[in-house]
Amino acid sequence: WQQVPICDLLAEALDVSRDRVVLENDTNASLLAEVWVGAARGRKHVVLLTLGTGIGGAIMCDGRLLRGSRGQAGELGHTILVPDGRPFGGAGVDGIFEGYAS
Repeated sequence: WQQVPICDLLAEALDVSRDRVVLENDTNASLLAEVWVGAARGRKHVVLLTLGTGIGGAIMCDGRLLRGSRGQAGELGHTILVPDGRPFGGAGVDGIFEGYAS
């Protein structure tokens, strides 16, 4: 899936303008769905925590999805709980939430 213009292909297949198609991670998409039609409908400030094969999170503040400078705002699973704690996968940082709870 490297160098595949998936948004362009979807826009063409669905016959919609390219600016109407975005690629989003699952947790951010879940938060948006909750705000649009779910339990958080109409809310402007929302935090969503997902638990599965990892720990995810998404944050909405003033009606805007927070992304951060590298698109990682809300990634709660990589929050350091125990400095110099247990190593976890290829995260590159020890003691993260996912290392203890996923």
